[in-house]
Amino acid sequence: MITIEERVQQIVEANWSDKQALIHTLAREMHQLRAALPSAADLESIAYHKLTKGGKIMTGAKTERTSEERPTPGFIERNKWKTFLDEFSERNQLRPTRIEVIGDIGDQEQEKYLPFVGVSFEAKGDAAGSVEIILGGETLTDPRHLTHTIPNVQRLAPLPGTTSLEEGLLFEDQEGTKTLLRFETLPELEEETV
Repeated sequence: MITIEERVQQIVEANWSDKQALIHTLAREMHQLRAALPSAADLESIAYHKLTKGGKIMTGAKTERTSEERPTPGFIERNKWKTFLDEFSERNQLRPTRIEVIGDIGDQEQEKYLPFVGVSFEAKGDAAGSVEIILGGETLTDPRHLTHTIPNVQRLAPLPGTTSLEEGLLFEDQEGTKTLLRFETLPELEEETV
């Protein structure tokens, strides 16, 4: 693994004679780096998950408080939803997904493996409080498309992953129904033998 400084040095050395290529390459690398870094909301969520153990909030070596004494760890504050979801959408473009709805009638899988396009929060208007998860094909000619709407969302939490990227999102609506947007790993395609 190389440092950012080493990568910049490589780019400068490779493109020194062509200033246009240097500027373009550095801009592209900056965009990719910005998309890969977790947002402040992500870091806050990860910290909450690290500080939480068994429904208790660890505040010191021997001191514990129940989760009723402060906001639920991992959940994003409603006034930060739009920014968080915009950054989340940019970071996770085209990752394969699975949507599950967990409610009174049990678990219901809505779809599997559609590429993630984005997620948006409606703060105003007739659809205020709703979230739309938009999934679709990788190209304009790909007919696969799904927009899953969750009305009256009350809580939103990222599902932390083993890498710096999230494994998905949890939405909870007014009735307590939970919707999970999870990112999947595509199954390996077996090679055809001739």
